[in-house]
Amino acid sequence: MIRFGFNILLATLLVTFSFTAWGKSPPPGTGEADVKANIFILLDTSGSMTNPVSSVPAPGQLKGPNDVDVDSNGNVHTVNYSGRYVSVHNSSGTGITSYGSVSSAPAKIAIDTSDDSVYTKQGGKLNRFVKGGTNSWTASWSVDLSSACGSNGDNSDIAVDTVTHRIYVSDNSRTTSCAINASDGSLNQSFNLGVSASYKSAIDATNRVLIVMDSSRRLRLYDLDNLPNAPANSILKTAQSARYDIEVDREGNVYVPTGNKIYKYSAWNPGSGSGHDLIGSKQCAGQGSVYGLGVDKTVAGSGMVYVPNYGGQKIIKINMRGNNPAAWTCETTITSAGAGVAAISRIAAAKNVIKLLMQDSALTDGANFGLMEWGSYPTIKVPVKQSGAQDILAMIDSVSANGGATYPGRATVLAKSFYNGTTSYPSPIDANANCQNNFVILLSDGAFHDNPNSTVLSMYNDLGVKSYIVGFAHQGGSTYQAFATAGQTGAPLYATDQSTLLATLGDAIRQVLQQSLTFSAPKIMPDVNLGDHIFQAVFDYKTRKQWHGKLKKYALANDGTITTPHVWDAGEQLNTKNPANRKIWTVGSNFADPTGNLNNFVASDLGTIKYDLYEGSAIPTYHNVGDAPNLLLEFIRGKDSYDYDGDGNTTEPQLWKLADIYHSSPAIVGKPPGSLSSTKIYSEAYYRNDNGYSTFKRNNISRRNIITVGSNAGMLHAFDNTTGEELWAFIPPSLLSKFQFVPNVAASSTNAIYGVDGSPVIKDIYYNGGWKTVLLSGLGRGGNSYFALDITDTLNPKHLFTFKNDPVAKFVYYWDAAGNRTNHDYGPGKTINSDYDFSKLGEAWSTPKIIRIRIAGADKWVAVFGAGFNNNVTNDYGSGVFVIDMEDGGKVLQSIALTDNNDPNSSPVTNRVKNSLPASVIPVTADSTSLAKYYGALVYFADYEGKLWKLNLTSNGTLYDLQYLFDSEADYANERRVMYDVAASIDATTNKLWVYYGTGDQQQLANESATIANKLYGIKDINFPNYAASAVSVTETSCLNTTNLSVNCAVASSQSGWFYNLGANLKITSEPAIFNRNVYFSQYLPNAANPCAPGKASQSSFSYASGCKTRTDVELGSGVATGATFYKGKMYLGLSGASSEDNTLDNNSDYEVFDNIIVGTPVGGSGVSSNVPRIKSWRELK
Repeated sequence: MIRFGFNILLATLLVTFSFTAWGKSPPPGTGEADVKANIFILLDTSGSMTNPVSSVPAPGQLKGPNDVDVDSNGNVHTVNYSGRYVSVHNSSGTGITSYGSVSSAPAKIAIDTSDDSVYTKQGGKLNRFVKGGTNSWTASWSVDLSSACGSNGDNSDIAVDTVTHRIYVSDNSRTTSCAINASDGSLNQSFNLGVSASYKSAIDATNRVLIVMDSSRRLRLYDLDNLPNAPANSILKTAQSARYDIEVDREGNVYVPTGNKIYKYSAWNPGSGSGHDLIGSKQCAGQGSVYGLGVDKTVAGSGMVYVPNYGGQKIIKINMRGNNPAAWTCETTITSAGAGVAAISRIAAAKNVIKLLMQDSALTDGANFGLMEWGSYPTIKVPVKQSGAQDILAMIDSVSANGGATYPGRATVLAKSFYNGTTSYPSPIDANANCQNNFVILLSDGAFHDNPNSTVLSMYNDLGVKSYIVGFAHQGGSTYQAFATAGQTGAPLYATDQSTLLATLGDAIRQVLQQSLTFSAPKIMPDVNLGDHIFQAVFDYKTRKQWHGKLKKYALANDGTITTPHVWDAGEQLNTKNPANRKIWTVGSNFADPTGNLNNFVASDLGTIKYDLYEGSAIPTYHNVGDAPNLLLEFIRGKDSYDYDGDGNTTEPQLWKLADIYHSSPAIVGKPPGSLSSTKIYSEAYYRNDNGYSTFKRNNISRRNIITVGSNAGMLHAFDNTTGEELWAFIPPSLLSKFQFVPNVAASSTNAIYGVDGSPVIKDIYYNGGWKTVLLSGLGRGGNSYFALDITDTLNPKHLFTFKNDPVAKFVYYWDAAGNRTNHDYGPGKTINSDYDFSKLGEAWSTPKIIRIRIAGADKWVAVFGAGFNNNVTNDYGSGVFVIDMEDGGKVLQSIALTDNNDPNSSPVTNRVKNSLPASVIPVTADSTSLAKYYGALVYFADYEGKLWKLNLTSNGTLYDLQYLFDSEADYANERRVMYDVAASIDATTNKLWVYYGTGDQQQLANESATIANKLYGIKDINFPNYAASAVSVTETSCLNTTNLSVNCAVASSQSGWFYNLGANLKITSEPAIFNRNVYFSQYLPNAANPCAPGKASQSSFSYASGCKTRTDVELGSGVATGATFYKGKMYLGLSGASSEDNTLDNNSDYEVFDNIIVGTPVGGSGVSSNVPRIKSWRELK
């Protein structure tokens, strides 16, 4: 559920901004990908921007309610005569949606409850709306009744036969009536009812009769299956005058409104010929004159009558069940107060869109942003710069439409001066980067009062700056076209509603980023090994297409060298599978239960799927309405729906089906691996021994061995470990609505998105009386969401829970095991249920850790993870740690906030870094080390601004106590950011725990500045294995500086650790790795001579306890290096762009290159690993 006003806003405003929001930037470390585009948003703040963004009403908004009917779910649909649309409320009066805008006033409504198709009549037109999802109706057809059957006038009536699906139209000015076919609106038959006029009509579905009130107020019966004949034992009874409506409930009782009363008549008995006798009447306060009414025909709601009050803008719910009028009661009064957020102004919509987009790392990874407001006179509010997104978000609420007219010429003159460097701000154009792209996006809702075109053209000719124009709620015609032509962007863009905004403008901004990135395809590889094989995830970057993903399995020789060629490539294997034969499943309130078939994401369920894909909103018109949802579904399954190869065939399989595996690391599932112990009482091994784990191991020793990994096709894949065949793929329900941004307006192209971009963690846990193997994964850059599956049976997984935070709409969405979704509002004035309070959850980068802790003396399986990334733009979310209950649907046990050195109350603020926790946490348990004499774990992690934390999840001391041990003193200028996990080791000599990490802004890899000062740290926890609540945090002044030391390094007992100053502009690109008492760091140095070319990767190594370098840095080649993995005395790491043509390592006999894997010899050769704490779970493979 999204707040309606915000929807409108997205719809209208920023086609421009959304360009990148839903598509991802090319990978870093590849040269041009690191040179950010500059985008200057020129926002019209003239007086007309105070006008409503759209005439579309809010959900449930009432405006002249005239007639109602009730669908099969008990929802009340109202035709609004003045508003010219249909509003929908649930039976409690909460507004759900509004739809069906028409050109003239609708007077009547009828619903076919067999499929919830809705029919409305205004004047001489009959309209059909079909249900496309839980709460979504879209137009199907509209027919002119005057030509189809000669009926017209607002006083005619309609009724629907749920068996034949015909719509019967009566007419108060004619003797004939007609039946219309539901399929296409064509005439089925006309018939003469033998009366001078048929005022109102209804269908008694139980007795298969059409009831018509004639001009003498008599209720006449007609046999629906033998029209126009009357049925046997037909009766003719006179009722109160029903000038406006009659209705029949599921038992056949007839309701007739007259004046301001509702009369109820008994059902006709076809056996005796009795019935239609008056039972009684009811009137409620505030009811007013009645023009129409609706009766709930569901079992639960039968006898509930809904009466609209046209002038009072409300609907009265009356309980008229049974035959005792004294028991009839007036129930809920439905008003527009249940409609949610009303329509908002254009400027408010624009501001909301900007907020959303500035918080999306997929957008700001590829561009620097600035903002100008303009009307009569322009003002630069935020210059285009590295922190532009953060600064725009901080000030956007202060922007207002302050009157005046539209003078874009003045705005573009100022924009050119800014790009030219002749304002008080420096130009953002990098003179050394000829690959950089620079843009203006001008948004306006009105006609121009001057001509900007000569400036726009000179801005391109002189500076290479291109200019887009977006008409918001305004069609600019030739004036806007001339602007786009001068700006070298082809054609103007127009946004009139949410879908066209997100689609059209979204595509424009994606194109901005993609135009600036033309380079040889990079390959990013996280490696994982287990047993005698190593798994390598690689992808090939493709412009305006889905990126090609590969997951390769290599055999390892006895000496640790890689055997080529690979055993299998899951991408190649998937290409051999027919899309129709894939098992792709998801969950949702209306999805088929996937148990047993794992294939419910199919065209036969498109009606349900379409609603979830588009969140109930209209399908963007450029998606070819009607066919678009099917094309999108088949594309997701693997068909070439968007004609990638340009051969005109959109039903053939895609040439490559597996999308990129970018930040997700594979996790392997086979026979249960947990160890048992009868002596280590604090360990999970002891717990397993006491709770029947040996039986669980024995029962699952032969289960199918699978590889699970996320891809940016929006799926978690399960591949057979032996063959590489895809066995099944799961689409988290929190991702479904993101697929609508895949189609692209350009031919033979799509937009690449982030999907399941996080790494799965897998663990055997015991709850509800048995052991289960559970998988938990975040979406990474794919969104603010985590999901969990039960994969005990690896061939028949089950959904456990999914949760998602929408920090802009301020809702948390939660899906239970069956897929039922609940919405938890934490907007202004709302209090969210603490069980579902994920309101601080940012982008789910942090890989969770599943551990056993003790709460009030009882064992509890929990997951611990960082609150994610906030894109360094807001303090509202991201800066915290979550502990959730894995035994009870992932509910929140504790949300722990982290302090932020960016003090908003100081002037100026301390460091201008918005803190968050994108990295994973490292728990140290009794299974990690025998020194841990506690249940649970001490948890270590470093936050975004470089502070090292220690969280107490042990049975000693106060549960959830938090302290920070070390402060790296990060600020905006030194770019000391931590975005990767820390590593931990125990010094065998002192039994003290050390924590290692390095800094470097991964979003600014190409940045070069004299102020950048990244560092490496080895920090000692002097209190380990205890948690000392009184511990005091320290800085590097308490540590040994090893930067210029080469031998005889020694950290004194009084010192808190060591640090090393990285060289100019060097940045860390992975978590540290520890082996044989050495700690290894991967680094990246941008190309100073040519920012458009890739930088260089290198690896450094240090003594883990002293911080002395143990060998000269090793240059690895061009690109970004991953962290290292050690096995069989070898070291393995990946390098983007690694190839046999790169000769960097040719003269280094300690290293070899296999595809994108570099295999090296650790310092000192093969050796015994140091005492490195490990979390015993499937995910931890290094």
